[in-house]
Amino acid sequence: MGGVGSRRWAKFSKFLANKGIESHVVTIEYSCIDKLNWSNDVDLPQIHVHRLKPEIPPCFLKVDAWSFSLRLFWFLYRKLFRRKCLDVADGWEKRAIPLCHQLIQKEGIRNVIFTGPPHSVNYMGTILKKENPSINVIQDYRDPWNSSRFFAYPSAIKSLSLKKRSLEMEAAVMEQADKVITVTRDMEANLVKEYPQYKAKVMTIHNGFDPDDYVNGKSPEALPREFNLIYAGIIGQSLEHRGKALERLAEAIDQLNDDFFRKNLRINIYSDVSIDLFGDSPYFDIFSKVFNFHGFVSPAELSIILQQHAYCLSINAPKDPHAFGTKIFDYMAIKKRIFLISNGGELAGLLKENNQFVASYDTDSIKEQLLLMKKDFISPHAEKVDYSQFNLSHLTQKLESTFL
Repeated sequence: MGGVGSRRWAKFSKFLANKGIESHVVTIEYSCIDKLNWSNDVDLPQIHVHRLKPEIPPCFLKVDAWSFSLRLFWFLYRKLFRRKCLDVADGWEKRAIPLCHQLIQKEGIRNVIFTGPPHSVNYMGTILKKENPSINVIQDYRDPWNSSRFFAYPSAIKSLSLKKRSLEMEAAVMEQADKVITVTRDMEANLVKEYPQYKAKVMTIHNGFDPDDYVNGKSPEALPREFNLIYAGIIGQSLEHRGKALERLAEAIDQLNDDFFRKNLRINIYSDVSIDLFGDSPYFDIFSKVFNFHGFVSPAELSIILQQHAYCLSINAPKDPHAFGTKIFDYMAIKKRIFLISNGGELAGLLKENNQFVASYDTDSIKEQLLLMKKDFISPHAEKVDYSQFNLSHLTQKLESTFL
């Protein structure tokens, strides 16, 4: 699968394997082949993948397609099943927990990692810890749980009893965990506010970049001499989330009324949307002349395409400033100049410290950064940036520190 969680743990499994540490990965049977996938990273003798039938047909879990049938499925899921099912993995424990028991006993496994969302997978760790007290349970939070809008009552969760169950499950997860990992310091701080009694258990291990993905990359000083900007990742079929950032970007270009931008700037979007999303936008003329929309491409293709761009765009949705989009680490790996649109957050602070281009969703803020980007392009100078803390080799050492 090509999701964020798949990438995170495929990469960690690979780096652990390179250090001689074996991993047993329990996941779903997934017959689809996503353009974004990390199968090559786990094709190692030290990584053993165990696949079990999912609760939901795999075709509805694809990350690089958004057909009418897929939209219809998720509409029905939210309206009907969300009244009794916590998430897409609710019920999968009937298959997963017996296998985990078997592997723990047969292989003598001591460290067991549970990653969510889906957060019902995290709760499986609580059951296994109760029944196997000697194991070291490491809970991995890639997104917030009950504080997230996706678990809000009654807008997301329709049943009060289900919300109560969700709260009780998370409390049990925090109590029983030996370590709790978050992917950003913002998330860590928020989780500690919710559960201050477990502060000592909680730490941050970011996502990161794999240098092996860019062994043939160009020197960071060899910037392309085209004034272009690339975004790679999910936008979503709504102008209320990341799509709003693109519309604000088009609005800023329109308001600048600068021929340099209209004639030279090209913005390439590799994502799940087309220009049709902006068909009713008052800035559709800018979208049609400055923006080019493409579908997802494989990681290998993307690494080549990124090298052909002078600047890379990262977007945090308006209500998710804590996020670190995984593509940001690809940008860091090849030391690209980064343009971030985010309403604050840890990533914004980090990029500001490294003299990158950081704007909020305010149009004037985006205009200011566009002008700085234009100045940088006309008179380029090599910035010394150090993103080594996000090298997966370093992050794997942090992960090992949680092991028995």
